[in-house]
Amino acid sequence: MIYSPLSKHLFIIEDKKSRKTIALEDIKYTIGRHADNQIVIASTQASRFHATLVRKVNSQNQDYSYWILDGNLEGCKSQNGIYVNGEKCLVHELKNGDLINFGCEVNASYHHINNVFETLIQSDYSSQIDKNNSAIGNSISQNKNQRTLDFTTSNYLDTSNQVDATILENNYLDSLTQLPNLKLFNEHLSLAINNAQKIHKVLAVFLVEAENFLKINQQLGSDYSKQLISEYTKKIKNSLRSGDIVASIKEDKFIILISQINSFEDIQTISQRILKNVKEPIEINEKPYFIRTNIGIGTYPNDSNNGQELIHKAEINLQITKQKTNLLPLASIGKKSVHTLQFYQIEKLLHEAIENEEFSLYYQPQVNVNTGEIQGIEALLRWEHPKYGLLTPRRFLPVAEKTELIIPITQWILKTACEQNLDWIKSGLSYLPISVNISPRLFQSLYLTKMLSQVLLKTGLDGSLLELEFTENNLLENIEESNQVLQTIKEMKIKMAIDDFGLGYASLNYLNQLPISKLKIAQSLIRELKYYPQKTALISAIIASGQILDKQVVAEGVETQQQLEILQSLRCDQIQGYFYSQPLTAIDVAQLFTSPRTLISR
Repeated sequence: MIYSPLSKHLFIIEDKKSRKTIALEDIKYTIGRHADNQIVIASTQASRFHATLVRKVNSQNQDYSYWILDGNLEGCKSQNGIYVNGEKCLVHELKNGDLINFGCEVNASYHHINNVFETLIQSDYSSQIDKNNSAIGNSISQNKNQRTLDFTTSNYLDTSNQVDATILENNYLDSLTQLPNLKLFNEHLSLAINNAQKIHKVLAVFLVEAENFLKINQQLGSDYSKQLISEYTKKIKNSLRSGDIVASIKEDKFIILISQINSFEDIQTISQRILKNVKEPIEINEKPYFIRTNIGIGTYPNDSNNGQELIHKAEINLQITKQKTNLLPLASIGKKSVHTLQFYQIEKLLHEAIENEEFSLYYQPQVNVNTGEIQGIEALLRWEHPKYGLLTPRRFLPVAEKTELIIPITQWILKTACEQNLDWIKSGLSYLPISVNISPRLFQSLYLTKMLSQVLLKTGLDGSLLELEFTENNLLENIEESNQVLQTIKEMKIKMAIDDFGLGYASLNYLNQLPISKLKIAQSLIRELKYYPQKTALISAIIASGQILDKQVVAEGVETQQQLEILQSLRCDQIQGYFYSQPLTAIDVAQLFTSPRTLISR
């Protein structure tokens, strides 16, 4: 046993009734509310065997440190966990001044004193020992003599010499993530399998791979990449139960032990929870990043009762999952509905489209219904897939909405549209607002107003030259919250319009509450005029409502001279559609500005 009077390891533990100072020297201390523990916690909220202190020897200088582990060495974790300096952890190398909480009213602190007569000891219990106070020596001497705590061997001390040797010789934390490494994970896995065999429970090993992690890291650089991996691992840990273990294998690969599972259905639930959490964007330097994640699973007892075989099975299933995401339909994606394709295939393609910048914008003019003067431009998204050609939003936006990818896509649309409008303005071609559709998913998120502020700041476009289009149903879902968001946008001088108007049930009173400057009649209503020109009542009412509320009215999807003439007779303000122009490239729009078309010639 190593013992030096000039180097002490003190563990001070305090509950509501008492406070004890323990001089640590032994290889192992168990902590919990059961009487068999060397350090007993007087709390019903603590687990019977809540934590373990383990001594680790530095072979170079024969000094040692203490590690605290959640649960016992048989793989059973505590119910409420352990917290070191406010952070929940599975294993932690204790450092001088560390504060430990056992998930209840019991707290402790750890002190490593190199010279007991010259070191000032401070703890979080509002107590202080003066360095000149001779009581320090007496206290430590007494504590040394008080090592009559029950250090007798119990069932929980009967761990193998191999486990003890590993604990004493190896580091257990991955240097980058500060998660347990594979060595510690394998020990826990072996113990957990033995425990599962005894209590007849199911356990699972998850391999989690962040597929585009390394590529994003290269873009970010070393400083921000550490933040990215920290946030990502936090999402994984937040998806797990208190007793589950997550360890780091590689920078982009993690392994998870899910023990004491009641049914195989629980495994699927946990897997889906992880995937849901890691799909949420990680914001770094005011930009959201999306990590594409795959999971492979091995289960006990179905797949094996051997730890390494379980990991191998999880690896096989991980590769199968990745292969599935690479499968593409033989027929052209452009000719198929999104519902006929596997959801995860389109999601993967969208990730690649964002990373490879495969999106482009086309622009469609909004013109005065009488003169044909261009009075606005709408930016329309297109996906130029290298294999399947030009794809319209209806092919992929439903998937983007459900996977949060709509956020970086919209951010790109806003930035590109604002930059393009600024180019036209600087070239003297136009001074008109450019409009962008905002999806319901983004409108409901916290990102929209922040995103708009950032885009205007970075591009330098005046807010009055940007217009946002929202659907009627989206705004009316919660009119008070909608109004708050719209008012914030209005303060940026950004114009706003209601898209697909006439399909919902907005009253004049509701419309009057919202800071909207334009109503865009739904294309389906305009399309009816092509076949039923007499059905003008609803369109007439919409136009009249716009006039009463002093809002411009735009008819979308105008394709024929007859539709134009009806809209002119109803005193509509603007039209948009193939009758005047199909969506154009930025170069074609510039030519249109210099040589505008007239409605009469059509």
